[in-house]
Amino acid sequence: REVARTEKPETEAVKAEAQEPEAQEEALGLGALILRIHHAAKKGDSTSAAGWFRRFIRAGGEPTTATFNSLIHSAAKTGNWKVARKWFRKMASARLDPDVITFNSLMNAEAQRGNVQ
Repeated sequence: REVARTEKPETEAVKAEAQEPEAQEEALGLGALILRIHHAAKKGDSTSAAGWFRRFIRAGGEPTTATFNSLIHSAAKTGNWKVARKWFRKMASARLDPDVITFNSLMNAEAQRGNVQ
């Protein structure tokens, strides 16, 4: 009797990497895309974080306050206050409420540019 084989998650991830971007998003799933946003943001790579965010949205994801906090934090970490403010405005447009983390990140962005009052 033959036993049905199931592919390991690692194999599926490798296949996803070899596919076109649109297929990758579907294969990765929204959870994996969120993790990529947060990982890039934590490294301070706001360009990659923004790219992963766009893929997340195209894949049908709905951002949360935490998602925007990662993007704001990433921009703030690199001193890019204009981008941090842009993400804050997009967060407001999405009708999401900022929290303490949001405001701390915005204050850090302003402080890095020397705008402390």
